[in-house]
Amino acid sequence: MDDNAAARTIVAKAVRKWGGRPTEAASLTAALAELRAANYDAVVIDDPLPDGQAASLLKELRAAGTAARPRVIRLVSFVSLSPTPATADRAFDAELTKPLRLTQLHQALIGRGNESGAGVGATEVVTSPVRSVPRLRGRVLVVEDQPLNREVANGMLTSLGLLVETATDGQQALDRLAKERFDVVLMDCEMPVMDGFSAAAELRRREVAGTHTPIVALTADATSTGRAACLAAGMDDYLAKPFSREALHTTLAKWLAPEPQAAPQPCAPGVSSGETRATNELLLDRATLNALRALPRSGQKDMLSHIGELYLSDSGTLVASIERALEVGEAANLARAAHAWRSYNGNVGAHSLARLCRELEDNARAGNLTAAREVFGQIRVLHERVRDELQYEMRRSA
Repeated sequence: MDDNAAARTIVAKAVRKWGGRPTEAASLTAALAELRAANYDAVVIDDPLPDGQAASLLKELRAAGTAARPRVIRLVSFVSLSPTPATADRAFDAELTKPLRLTQLHQALIGRGNESGAGVGATEVVTSPVRSVPRLRGRVLVVEDQPLNREVANGMLTSLGLLVETATDGQQALDRLAKERFDVVLMDCEMPVMDGFSAAAELRRREVAGTHTPIVALTADATSTGRAACLAAGMDDYLAKPFSREALHTTLAKWLAPEPQAAPQPCAPGVSSGETRATNELLLDRATLNALRALPRSGQKDMLSHIGELYLSDSGTLVASIERALEVGEAANLARAAHAWRSYNGNVGAHSLARLCRELEDNARAGNLTAAREVFGQIRVLHERVRDELQYEMRRSA
């Protein structure tokens, strides 16, 4: 049960490969009709669905009696701002976080309640209810040269209860750290003037005995080599971009204390996604869009509209930089512009476009400008579609 056609197809194909007989439902109404008409051994539900809450499904299953009750597996996005009622939590047998890993789904399907003894690989899936992310206490300095990246980080950090200040390069960060105290520094690695590696090394050189400001690296290089370089420069932790609110909280919780007597966070106004357009699944990640919608508003605008406007504005400048670098054959400038735009695309869920930017960056660093021009041709076509889809989603939020 998922209103996302691409997601349904992926899960159904996997279940069929494992020997199951899947039935797809695009809405809660269609799923309930199926459950009334036939017996099912398992239900995989994307929660929340656009036309109702999972509680309706659970009520229907309880009415059928425990003997006929199928195993219920819930798929949830990486951002959850409001707790699910305890009665609903107990009704689910397993909970998997999106983006879904098929190996985890397989374990969930053959885990608890597997009376046939599925043999090797049958494991118990231990799950926990979705709860509000605990708020944290502290002052955070975000060091990032890209405006959109700063805004996304600012929104996430503010939603966690933190005080946020920003710097646009390593030197500006060092100037602020010389005069102010921060509990954590989120440090981008590639920046003009002074990069994150140099800034971290210089901060460690300046620190006197008994003082230590935790530095968390923000980088698109998710390799073990990239992590080792961050740690070697004196950074304490590592967060790959684009990151989720949940991943950010998990990392910061190592260095910051929880906020005492935190009040429950209000559920952000939702936006119905009942009439999803067919191209949406290929262009923008719905979980990323919903995560932006759930962040605190920026003035009069919801965060998706605010971030979307920055993306549309700054993308024009970055694309122009890429075009200029290709025209004059400046591979180094091309790599820098492609790298910057790649993170922009990741922040709005344009993952296919981000992957093309990574390919463009790799070609530039290898000096292969012929291949880079071919990739940029694909990027221009896809960017137009992403831009149109993002504007559509912003109108829905407004």
